[in-house]
Amino acid sequence: MSKRIIAINEKVINILLSVRRRQSELGIVSISKRVFTYRNGKPLNPSSVTKYFHNFIEEHDLPSCCVHTLRHTNASLLIAAKTPITTVAGRLGHSTPEITLRLYAHQMSEENKKAAEAIEKML
Repeated sequence: MSKRIIAINEKVINILLSVRRRQSELGIVSISKRVFTYRNGKPLNPSSVTKYFHNFIEEHDLPSCCVHTLRHTNASLLIAAKTPITTVAGRLGHSTPEITLRLYAHQMSEENKKAAEAIEKML
């Protein structure tokens, strides 16, 4: 697992700070400086996160998906918002933008179709 620094907005910062405050109220001290931990402060095991996520999906009658789907959704939304592909690649941790382009070519082709439709309307 790679580490990288990504920008987050003030709303996300406030949510994370509220999680920290709640942990403090409960006497939870993170021994790893991570936000999401077990009650003893140790980092969450990825399989625990996966299990919780699947249970959450079922309990709320949401379409079946896995945690990794959130990563793909994030990338697709960034691309749809016209975020430069180099920025998307960096946030995803891809070593080159070409990897991102290859994985999300379908997203780009949808944008290409929309561009063609826009030109057609102008003609």
